Amino acid sequence: MCKFLNALLEFYGDYALIRPIQIHDFTKSELQLLKTGQIQIFPYRDKSGRPICCWVGDFTLSSSNTKERMKIALYLFYAMSDNVESQRKGVISLAWMAYFNSDIAVPSLFPTSEDATTNLSIIYDALPLRICSHHFCLPDKPHFHLLRSLMALAMSSCHKQRLKFHVGEEIELRYTVKSYGIPIELVPITNTGTIKTTYWKQWIRLRDTLDGMKAKQQQIIINGGGDYGENSSGGAANNNSFPIMIECPGSTDVIFRAGTTLICHPGNAMFQNLMESKQYEHSIASQVGKMAVIRSIIDEVKNRGGRFLQWDSRGWWTEFNGKSYVHAKVAVAVRDFKSRKIAKQNRQICNSSTSLFQNQDGKKRKLSTNGTN
Repeated sequence: MCKFLNALLEFYGDYALIRPIQIHDFTKSELQLLKTGQIQIFPYRDKSGRPICCWVGDFTLSSSNTKERMKIALYLFYAMSDNVESQRKGVISLAWMAYFNSDIAVPSLFPTSEDATTNLSIIYDALPLRICSHHFCLPDKPHFHLLRSLMALAMSSCHKQRLKFHVGEEIELRYTVKSYGIPIELVPITNTGTIKTTYWKQWIRLRDTLDGMKAKQQQIIINGGGDYGENSSGGAANNNSFPIMIECPGSTDVIFRAGTTLICHPGNAMFQNLMESKQYEHSIASQVGKMAVIRSIIDEVKNRGGRFLQWDSRGWWTEFNGKSYVHAKVAVAVRDFKSRKIAKQNRQICNSSTSLFQNQDGKKRKLSTNGTN
């Protein structure tokens, strides 16, 4: 924590020791660099409930604008630390190099100054969160082997114990990283190296709103107007005068968003397992019994510390209001799950073969050299 405070003092200034850092503290050039999406936070957690920070491109090792990149990295990890579950479980760092289809070395990836070579070490040593693992995904090419050695030398000994390099083709790396419980489909980059920024721009707008709300709440406290408390699941402070906006759902939360099942979210995977375990009981029960099964699913989710969240089109998650609304949403989810299960069982499988129709006319045909008639 002392290293984090020293880093705040060095890169932000004295005001960072008086109040929480905000997205408004960035200059215009720093904000433009943030919007490029070279470093992003995944919208959902991994299978163990840990948030994931993904580095793409040359954000980590570029020797230009080192101070700007340091400020951005510190702010993002500070934003992730504003959550009890993240503090308890730690975070995942994933570096995904974008140049899989390049056959030549990329000069911008290689550090050219002493500041750039120590960039990784400074960032990771000053973080306010415990990093559980570092995953670096690189193509199997000679110049990237050199880059791997430089990155390993730049990191401190405590982080080297959690360091894991993955080398290979893109499809191989995706399967490898997925085996660690990381939702690889959320990596914000295409096969051609284009960075996806749609979700990231929504996140920036949300953080802008949250920082503004927290500043107002802090001012209210200074003026003696109320209590200040932070939402334990990454949302705005729980104050009656401000709405609760949830930034990142917890690992036991069940989330609903139109048009997708969001099975990559661990809470939804748990919810689907519950529905599957209750399917037979629900199918043979009466109407009253079906309602009891639905209530048991809801109670099980809440007993595990979960909530039922819905996506707000403005860019954040909100909790459902009212037990009847939650009951209706869960009932529809159980019905849809049952329908998909029945449709899968009734799916016709045609194991036809053209060999059944050979020689039906009584004529013998000479086999060709490749074994066909």
